[in-house]
Amino acid sequence: MVSFGLSITKEFGDLPANIESKGEFLSASKKVYERIFVKEATDNLSGITNLIIYSTGSLKNYPFDALYDGKMFLCDRFSLTETDRLSSGKKFPESDMTTHALSLFDPFTAESDLVFAKREAGSLSDFLNNTKLVTGTDATESLLRSAAAAQYGMIHLPVHSFVLKKDSLAASGRSSYIQLSADDNNDGKTDWKEISQSDMNGKTVILSGCDTGGRSGDEYYSHFDLTAAFFEAGAQSVISSKWRTDDLAASVLMKRYFRNVAAGLPVPEALAQAKRDVRTYFDPHPYYWANFKLAVR
Repeated sequence: MVSFGLSITKEFGDLPANIESKGEFLSASKKVYERIFVKEATDNLSGITNLIIYSTGSLKNYPFDALYDGKMFLCDRFSLTETDRLSSGKKFPESDMTTHALSLFDPFTAESDLVFAKREAGSLSDFLNNTKLVTGTDATESLLRSAAAAQYGMIHLPVHSFVLKKDSLAASGRSSYIQLSADDNNDGKTDWKEISQSDMNGKTVILSGCDTGGRSGDEYYSHFDLTAAFFEAGAQSVISSKWRTDDLAASVLMKRYFRNVAAGLPVPEALAQAKRDVRTYFDPHPYYWANFKLAVR
């Protein structure tokens, strides 16, 4: 195992804000890269193509993929997986195109439509034959939390998500949530506690809405992100977002990801290649391609 420490500098703090605002990022990105990947670390990583990064605290949701060495980005060298718990038994999630998948998209809510969510769900169905697509008033919180959902090995949720600040949580009693359709039994706002008490044992979960990896900062509870909720419910791996999601970019990236998995690429490599494709064919700014992370516990 290769391990090394680092201290947080101003460049570390500048980079996420620069990327999320779609501003200039290369200078800060290169400084951070040079700070982390000192010669000793670089030498130890020779021949390695997969990295598991322990990302917590100030480095939670950090745009590691967008670190730049002056010639290429980190995602050009490595397929990245992130974790918030250290152990020697971490395994990279494997592709399994025989898995049954459940996709809940375009629920009936008061929120604005995610125009490209239908296209994203259709891409999953195109490349994974055992996919059940559920939309509109049928895409309910009750279905997600039901025993019927337990038969699926993959849960795909291209829906609106919300991360509440500490003061909002204190006032409403509700933490982070994803917005699904309501019915007679549930209000559709599927929050952290409700997710964590669901049966997600061994599942792959894809959360392509905004901020599903949570937000950093003193005004937020770091442990109330949706990724953590699905892990508490037993999920094996979660793909989630580090900042607000561009609907079209997410659809393009996920289509490439599903295609790569169907072609037999390991999950980390399939996601890394999808990011490279978005950078090449959609938009070179990392706001659009470095947003999604693969997390394991």
